[in-house]
Amino acid sequence: MNRPSRTKHTATAAATTTARAAQAAGTETREDAGVGPGPGAGPGAPRRTGPGAAVYRWLAAFGASLVGDQLWFMALSWQAVEASGPAAAGIVVTLGTVPRAILMLPGGSIADRFGARRVVIASDLVRCLVMVAAAATVALTAPGIALLAVVALLFGAVDALFMPAVGAMPATLTTPDQYARVQGLRSLANRCAAVAGGPVSGLALAHGGVAGAFAASALLFAVSLALLWQLRPAPRLIADSVAADTPDCENTSDCEKTPACEKTPDCENTPNRDDAPERTDASEPTEDSGVRAGLRYAWSIPLLKYTLIVAVIAELGFSAPMNIGVVLLAADRGWGPGGLGLLIGAWGVGAVATGLILSVRGHVPHAGRVMLGALVLSTAGIAATGLAPGLVSAAAGAAVLGLGSGLWGGLCGALIQTTAARPMLGRVVSVQMLGAIGLAPMTYPLAGLLAGAVGPGAVFVVGAAVSAVGVAIGAACRPLRTFELPRPGTHG
Repeated sequence: MNRPSRTKHTATAAATTTARAAQAAGTETREDAGVGPGPGAGPGAPRRTGPGAAVYRWLAAFGASLVGDQLWFMALSWQAVEASGPAAAGIVVTLGTVPRAILMLPGGSIADRFGARRVVIASDLVRCLVMVAAAATVALTAPGIALLAVVALLFGAVDALFMPAVGAMPATLTTPDQYARVQGLRSLANRCAAVAGGPVSGLALAHGGVAGAFAASALLFAVSLALLWQLRPAPRLIADSVAADTPDCENTSDCEKTPACEKTPDCENTPNRDDAPERTDASEPTEDSGVRAGLRYAWSIPLLKYTLIVAVIAELGFSAPMNIGVVLLAADRGWGPGGLGLLIGAWGVGAVATGLILSVRGHVPHAGRVMLGALVLSTAGIAATGLAPGLVSAAAGAAVLGLGSGLWGGLCGALIQTTAARPMLGRVVSVQMLGAIGLAPMTYPLAGLLAGAVGPGAVFVVGAAVSAVGVAIGAACRPLRTFELPRPGTHG
């Protein structure tokens, strides 16, 4: 006999209570977020299918922040070169990555404890103030390498707070059926910022010097801060998502097979199910917010655990070839700066194409299999780029790499946003980012040594082999292979 579980009654009641409370307090709900009316709306009520205005504000803030990041990075490097030479510039830039690697996981924990929105706003404000202080210092004095190192360390530490928090925000702004579209839009924002960052940095340095570049970076962070300040989480939207996420654990076989049920591994533990409605919003604080608790949580869910493992391995295979390998390859083959630009541009075109596909299409059937297929494509692109006999074929390999890595990255982000419980999302995102920001740069010196001993093509071969290990691990994980994204309109 089919009967609704007590969990469903509890979650539904909590969703209704939260929605009414939000309406009474004038808080943004699903309609205010631009997502469309909820299931209880009248039959004639219009339904919006987009992610909502709040997501577009978040994307604009994220894009402004990315360009500001590039500006301060270029200005810092330029000032360090002028102050103490190229070697000192390398040291200063490396120093900026150290606190991000060390503090990324605690940054995710802080986002979960104090709320993603609060942490994003506070860290953006600090970044803005640091840039204002740096601009004033450069304008009034000639800062030495020690002061620049302090700026790099401080900015890196604040970045470790900002990045997990801003990555956790989409779950508070739209429904799960929009996560793939949001990740596609985020990929486009990344690419647009990368394209705009170079010219903007060049103009700022040419016309305002280092002080002007720091000031322009502060202005972009202020724009980002203003946009983020306008964002409000949608309690009804989040409550509805939690109600949909809470599985009917009465059926043990279903519990073992349903990814949503993996969020509460002990499905027979009634208190854990009863308190689910209280854990609804990644922008609200939670008491159990330690780093270890987040790692234990991610490790307890096979889908999350293997996705994060594969994501870190894939990043290790990708980063060295595309950050240092392409430079060494273009120099070794005599392709020059123009050839280097063509390789990077071809990769960017591929990544933009997949970002557009995800942004327009939104839903991707058989998401798990498509993700793994995209990672196979990325692996093939890495190998093809390094082993190509000429520039044109290498650029074609880079474009294939862009297609595969863009699609893998977008769907991986959507999977994490969909699967991770809201109070744990900051920490889960921080684990994902740790691979790209903390561990991947450590492979660059090894890539340089390998290229010097064997040739730059070997960097790509090894990168493809590492990425292939990720493919094998992902293919062996059934929850990852069979993962499905929510269909548009299901909100769950």
